[in-house]
This record gives sequence, structure tokens and C-alpha cells, in this order.
Amino acid sequence: MSRLLMNNIDYPNSWKKTKLTKIFRVIKGQSYKSEFYCNEEKGRIFINLKCIQKFGGFNFDGIKFYCGKVDEEKLVKPGELIIANTDLTRKADVVGYPIYVPDFYSNKEIATSMDVSILRPKNNYILQKFFYYLLGSKKIHNIISSISEGSTVLHLNIDLLKKLVIPVPPIIEQKKISEILQSIDNDIQKIQEIISKTKLLKQGLLQQLLTKGIGHTEFKETPLGRTPKEWKIVELKDICHQITDGKHGDCRNQNNSGYYFISVKDMIDSKLDYSKARQIVEDDFIETHRRTQLECGDILIASTGATIGKIAIAEDKIRTSRTTFQKSVAIIKPNKEIVDSKYLAYFLELSNRRIKKSSYGGAQKNLLLRDLRKFKVILPKLSFQKEIVHLFSLIDEKLTIEKKILIRLQLLMKGLMQQLLTGKIRVKI
Repeated sequence: MSRLLMNNIDYPNSWKKTKLTKIFRVIKGQSYKSEFYCNEEKGRIFINLKCIQKFGGFNFDGIKFYCGKVDEEKLVKPGELIIANTDLTRKADVVGYPIYVPDFYSNKEIATSMDVSILRPKNNYILQKFFYYLLGSKKIHNIISSISEGSTVLHLNIDLLKKLVIPVPPIIEQKKISEILQSIDNDIQKIQEIISKTKLLKQGLLQQLLTKGIGHTEFKETPLGRTPKEWKIVELKDICHQITDGKHGDCRNQNNSGYYFISVKDMIDSKLDYSKARQIVEDDFIETHRRTQLECGDILIASTGATIGKIAIAEDKIRTSRTTFQKSVAIIKPNKEIVDSKYLAYFLELSNRRIKKSSYGGAQKNLLLRDLRKFKVILPKLSFQKEIVHLFSLIDEKLTIEKKILIRLQLLMKGLMQQLLTGKIRVKI
């Protein structure tokens, strides 16, 4: 594995080629029992697999708290480097990727689970931030993921990881490279925070409009909470021409046929994304299309698994009439004389938690059509619905601009990592 790395990647002569274990101690995190999970007041911060985002980076939503016994060496401090030992999928989107322990601004101990390993420096001629970027780079991670094993869950082979040979530039060069990448990283984090705050604004504003209206003075209590008195609470079936699901079974692929077979993965940012959509033979399309007849303004909703309640609106005037979808996706065809399609989509997005509660099943939950048809909706007058749609289209435009900026920054970061971390572009010292 070491030879493979050194033969395929040509680093500057001034960069030392060093075995990982010469510069880091690799310490596997603490074995644990879930019965010792506890609340924040009682436990120490517990960094686990869910704290590692796809392709690296820290996920604060994954933090747990643990009050069981933890070995001293398996505690970490802000600024230390950790990598994932495990991946719950076969895609290697998590295993081997690093996180940089953030500052929690807390006096609590920070422990690590056995699903991660600590990389603890043995000397002071390395900068951990540099190695955070290096281990997350495509070339190095490809090697690390290749030493991950497992039929359903991937596990990093720690013994082989210890034999990995990595490039070590002079400390001053590590510092310069880290500063450049950190600058772009900071910009990425800022725009991600802006996007998150914009989404929260959108959600909060819609909630306020649906409970208070605009200029309304008389209100009533309903099964969905307080609303203006003149508004109605209706079942979804009462404001739609049809609610049904997609094809029960698979379709035959045919590249460039112009007939599309949509799944949940093609529903991105409330729209249908055709860039990776399957194309199928015409006969299979016609069979399902007779029943579903997808039209512009129809709403698609995920009805199976973890993505239940995910929404997309059919808007592509050319491809919509040549699109059908899998059973895991349901179609809602709004009666446009009563309800605005985009208003209904916004309302269903806001109601995602309630939609999930309506689903049934164990490990694989399903949203049954009968329950979707009975789903309760707040129905203002059509004119007010259109006011909401206009307001939220402005927020959506802002989100679209912010996401484009984020994509550009991520591409810049990817390009700089490729050039700087291989020495193809040298920094001035």
C-alpha cells in the first residue's frame, strides 16, 4: 500500500515521505454501551460516527453525551484530529474522512467513540490543520478507502492505515497551505450559515403567516392550531384531482430515450433534477404514464424510508410530459381553481414532521396513500395563497444565489486542495 501511494503521487523533493505512525499515534476511540448515553447536564461530550459529515467536517447535530467510563487517552481537546473508522454504507462517503475537534466553549470532557480514531502528534514539526486537509484530499482518501473492508458496513483497517506513507512538507509550508485553505473554508462555512438562517427564516415566516395571516383580526382554534377565522381546514383529497403513486416494479433502461423514471434521489431543492435521472424504454413509460399523467404544477412527495415527506414540483415544460416515477414517490395533482401548487408545496414542506408521523412501519416506514389523502391542510383564499407564493419566491431566489456561491467556493476549494496538497502549486515562503 505504501509503494502504491508513492508510485502514483509525485511530491516535491523537499517534502518528506513518512509513515503515518512516525508522526501520529493512532488511538481507537472508546468502546461504549448505549445505556450510558445521558443528557447534557450529566455526561461528557461524546464524539461518534454521526459527528462526521460526508466527505469530512464536523456535524454538531451528531453530538451525544456519555456518562460511562472512558480511558484517559481517549479524551480529546479542541484542535485535535480524528478520522472515521466506520461507514454505514458501501460508498465510503464517511470512512477515513477527518474532523478537526471544534471548540465547544465548555469545561466538559470530550470523549471519542470506537467508531473514530484519534491521530495524536508525536512531535512538533507537524501542523494538525494541514493534515486535516491532506487526509480529506481525494488522492489520499482514495487510498484510505481502499483499505476499508466489510460486506454491508465498511470498517477501516487500522493496521494498514498505520503503514500509510504520507507527504510532510516543511512546517512553514504546512502553515502557509493551511492558511490559504482555511480562508476558503471560512467563506464556505459563512455561506452555509447564511443558507441555514435563510431556510429558518422561510420556515418561521410561513408558520407566522399561516397562524396570523396579514391584517386579519378574527381567529379560530382548529386541529392545526390557531388560524384566521375565514380560512378552511380541508383534507388533501378535497383540493386535488388525484393522489396516487408511481410504478409498482421496475422499468427497462434505455440511454437517451427521452423518457424519464424518477426516484427520490432526483428530487433536489424542491425541483426535479434530470442530470442523473434514469431513462427508460418508451413502452414502460407509457404503461405507467397512462395512470399518472404528470403535468407541470403537479407535486411529487417521497413516501418511503428516511426521506418521507420530501417535496418536488414538476416545472420542466419539455420533460414533464415524458416523466414517470417509482412507487416510492407519490403524485399530488392540485385542483388549481382552489389551491396554488406552490402554496401547497410550501405548506407540505412546513408540515414535514407531521407527514412523517403519519407514516407506518418498522425499519422501513411508508406513507400510505389513504393517509396522504386524509392529510389536513390549511386553506386560505386563493388570492392570499398567491401572496405567500410571491413572498416566498423572493426568498427562494435568494437561496438559489447563495447555493450557487457555495458551489463555486466548494469547486475552488477542491481545485486548490488538488494543487496545493500535491505540491503542483508551491506557496511562497
